[in-house]
Amino acid sequence: MFTRWGAFVYRFRRPVAIIAIVVAIASSFLAAQASSVLSAGGWLDSDSESAAVAARLDTEFGAGKSSMIALFRSEAPGADARSAEFQGAIATATAGLADDPRVTGIVGYAETGDSRFISTAGDAAYTVIQLDMTDEESVEAVDDIRAAIQPPAGYTYQLTGYGPITKDSAVQSEKDLQKAEAVSLPIAAVILILVFASLVAAGMPLFVAGLIAVGLMLVIGVLTL
Repeated sequence: MFTRWGAFVYRFRRPVAIIAIVVAIASSFLAAQASSVLSAGGWLDSDSESAAVAARLDTEFGAGKSSMIALFRSEAPGADARSAEFQGAIATATAGLADDPRVTGIVGYAETGDSRFISTAGDAAYTVIQLDMTDEESVEAVDDIRAAIQPPAGYTYQLTGYGPITKDSAVQSEKDLQKAEAVSLPIAAVILILVFASLVAAGMPLFVAGLIAVGLMLVIGVLTL
């Protein structure tokens, strides 16, 4: 089969090459949109037993929904996370979350007096941001939650939980992939030139790889529709 296909492509090599280039150019727009319509997450099965347990906990006990954790630190040396000043800074930082209907509550040291919300060294504290959504749904809310948290001068925070970790992992993976391609592509080009001893012959595998990449992104873009 591959022999016949190869003979066919060689026999009509010029039309095949022209058609491939035209299709790649025509589909490049939709292919470019593929990354924007893809979303992070998808690791959890909504029909699993653990998902059913979480839904029942939420129905019967008001628990089981997703949450995010915001860890606050002060840039001042020797800061006391239990102090009214520190806890006031946390309240100021999270005040914007009150306008988000997806946030059902904020629980921390100020609300409970529980020392487990304070770091062992006593210089940092975290709060639990309770959400009215599942873990998978929380991925899309990460950017809004981050934008709503505005710590005052002298304070910093870090956000974690299923949503932030999934979101950040996807962003970092994309950056690493771009970096890997930027490093490996010139090396591959040099090796191909040494092997084929011709710029045209060496460029053909890279050209075909480019067409395949555009084609794959086109298929992904169509599937997301």
